[in-house]
Amino acid sequence: MTDFKVGDKVKIVGDITFFTGETGEITKTGRASIWPYIVTLPNGKSTPASAGELELVKEPKFKVGDWVKVQGRNDKYDGTVGTVHKLDYVSVHMGQLYVIRGEGVDDWNFFEGQLVATEAPKAPSTDMVNGPSHYGGADNPYEAIKVAEAWGFEKNAYLFNALKYLARAEHKGRKVEDLKKLQFYVAREISLEEAK
Repeated sequence: MTDFKVGDKVKIVGDITFFTGETGEITKTGRASIWPYIVTLPNGKSTPASAGELELVKEPKFKVGDWVKVQGRNDKYDGTVGTVHKLDYVSVHMGQLYVIRGEGVDDWNFFEGQLVATEAPKAPSTDMVNGPSHYGGADNPYEAIKVAEAWGFEKNAYLFNALKYLARAEHKGRKVEDLKKLQFYVAREISLEEAK
């Protein structure tokens, strides 16, 4: 049986009417009676409790706003990066439950053992000249200009531009316009080849 002290964070697990499942803080201890502890809840209400009706709450590994990555779930969430939006306590045995928000994840629950600390994702490049994000970004080995150069398209304006518009069609918000430009440059290249 655990001896609690003033300041301990606890969860009420016994059959205390209306308060079972609540978390609070030990605000008073005593030797008398069967309820030697007073637990004060976040709403300011207090209740007496015995040691058998309480579980110690360990400090969470992550706090609200921390960036985390989901690991070890072997499902669609594995590898997802997001921020801790809310802490929900489950139990000493199950561990801390975190509510995460991120790309593809809106208010989904993960246990502490399923999360690792990570850095915030890098913002997309705002440099519209050197490696803009709509062409794949400077860090991407498949950035449109790198692919065009690798394929020898830097000597052919029509194929170079066709590849450029194909690469950015899904990323710049003007898909139909970019596909029409792609079509224009491919048609020019076809005309040149047919004229030979």
